[in-house]
Amino acid sequence: MKKLALFLALVMMLGILGAPAMATEDGIYTAAAKGNNADVVVEVVVEGGAIAAVTVLEHNETPGICDRSLVEIPEAIVAAQGLGVDVLSGATNTGKAILEAAALALEAAGADVKP
Repeated sequence: MKKLALFLALVMMLGILGAPAMATEDGIYTAAAKGNNADVVVEVVVEGGAIAAVTVLEHNETPGICDRSLVEIPEAIVAAQGLGVDVLSGATNTGKAILEAAALALEAAGADVKP
């Protein structure tokens, strides 16, 4: 019984900590953050106060190494409706740049992105 209570408490805490960064103003927002080689430019589309799309518009990252990050991290942000997603091993700086640029774009939309 104690284990069940502890498990439920942990699940509730994770739900609170993993709460999505909801944007408050619809629109298309663009921001950039330093990647491994240069800036990574990200576009975030907010519709109905939700993250509708995240797209990497420009980057100068190493082809082959960063490819999965450029696709999977934006998809994960939309699915999670927030920034609490993992970066991929091997392209850590690219992933961090995508997350940072998305955070800047969401802040411009009025979202509270602080953990």
